[in-house]
Amino acid sequence: MDAAFSACRVVVSAKTHAARRAGAQFAEVGDAAASHIARAGGWNVSVMESAYLTNIPLEVSRVHAGFDKGGGGFFLRRDVAVPEELLEKVFPWAQKWLSAVEEGTLDGHHVEKNIAARGFLCLLLRLRAVVVQDAVALRRQHPHWYLWKHTIFSSAEFLAYEKQLNVTLDAPDTSTRDRLQNALPLIAERMDAVVGSLQQHVDLRVQALQSTVETLVTNFAATQHLYFQQVQLQQQALLELQKSASRAALSILAASSASPSTAPVDSTAPLLQPPEASRALALLSGPSANARERGGDSEEVPAGFEQDRTISSCVDLWREYKEGIGGAPSVEDMDKKWNARWRRLDKDRVHYKRRMIIINRIKAVIASEKVSAERAVFLVERARLALSTPRSLDKLSKMLRDETFEVALS
Repeated sequence: MDAAFSACRVVVSAKTHAARRAGAQFAEVGDAAASHIARAGGWNVSVMESAYLTNIPLEVSRVHAGFDKGGGGFFLRRDVAVPEELLEKVFPWAQKWLSAVEEGTLDGHHVEKNIAARGFLCLLLRLRAVVVQDAVALRRQHPHWYLWKHTIFSSAEFLAYEKQLNVTLDAPDTSTRDRLQNALPLIAERMDAVVGSLQQHVDLRVQALQSTVETLVTNFAATQHLYFQQVQLQQQALLELQKSASRAALSILAASSASPSTAPVDSTAPLLQPPEASRALALLSGPSANARERGGDSEEVPAGFEQDRTISSCVDLWREYKEGIGGAPSVEDMDKKWNARWRRLDKDRVHYKRRMIIINRIKAVIASEKVSAERAVFLVERARLALSTPRSLDKLSKMLRDETFEVALS
């Protein structure tokens, strides 16, 4: 070994491992990954790499062969398909023995099923085309080799293939793709990769657009449902108000007919009105009417105001809080003007506290997500509709209070 290195003028300290060292350094120059170099040299000791992966990583093999580590840069003009009848003349016994090793028998005799033997036979079958293609190219350069006296190279099949391959080797590159692959195979591969990546990006964008459209359609359907529900509730409230007004009018007429000689009856007297009409008129009259009845004290709390307990949606609850319903002042205005004085009864305070949990959550969504009030109300209402029955405001308030429920913001 010393004489061989000296004759080749190779100066190296560790002659025994010179080949392994040079192979690792050559792979590193070709930008192969350190983990692949370690696996190729047998320096990794993990179970996966030692027991389940091969010791010949493709990345290192490509670099050692002079190609790019990423692959796709291979181009060989003599890679012309070899006819099957010519392939069968090269290692003609290989296919027969491969079948014998796989089946465990040959002509009635037992054959050991051996992994190494099977791999070797598969390699020979794969190299048949390489032997024929290289033979044509080598015979052009070395026509006097004794090897060419073998019967395979004088057969009609080989001579026909040799003629076909020589025509390909002698012909100039006429196609743009051939010239591109021959001169810049990596660029050709990168162009194909860019096209594939672009197509994948377009597909992902189309999928995202479809998802956005589906979300918009779903939100529109939910908003439409809430709108029709709100219209229905308003119609019901108007109908109830009309019924209350009719009953109040009938009560006044009945009282007038019962005592014709008495003075005209006060149409706003609470004793002659049903509870619904009394409450509606008290709310419509506002604090100014109560103040006039009490000597003009403008700071007196209106006795007829209380929150509507028939409200069943977050939309109407928010409208009652911000705008008021049925001509009554809003809950927000009542809080600003009288604080907690307008909630004298325990039941009113409990009802107010439960509803304010929902109102505060709507405000939190508006502040944290920087969305409009309408959008925040829609998100909370959608969350309520997603509850298991009953989908009441009381249930929603309790779950928000106990922090067992979160409002989906997307």
